[in-house]
Amino acid sequence: PFQYLLHIPGRYNIGLQVLELLLDGKHLESSPLFLNVVSRDCERDFPGASRTANEDGECVCAEATFAIGSSCVKLQLLPVFVGCPLLLALLIVICCALRSKRTLANDEDNNVARRVVKLR
Repeated sequence: PFQYLLHIPGRYNIGLQVLELLLDGKHLESSPLFLNVVSRDCERDFPGASRTANEDGECVCAEATFAIGSSCVKLQLLPVFVGCPLLLALLIVICCALRSKRTLANDEDNNVARRVVKLR
């Protein structure tokens, strides 16, 4: 017994299918053939990528995942992807505000020191 891998674009029913081979309108000797159509094994084609085959045989992100570039990421990680950049931006704003406040305080101290010197 031989096993062949055949990719025909389009939608096909999974399961046992009949393939008729005709030459000049007549069946070939071994026609019709019975073909077992199976779902695409996305885990084999994309190991660890959380992909499943859709009805067209394309490997798409599985349920409870979303695409980032060419990878599928679990929805549980979404807060990490959103939260980390927001937290970093907040820290930058806080650092800038503290630095600005410190600079203003230093400027006021310098102005007070100058006034004291002028008064003497």
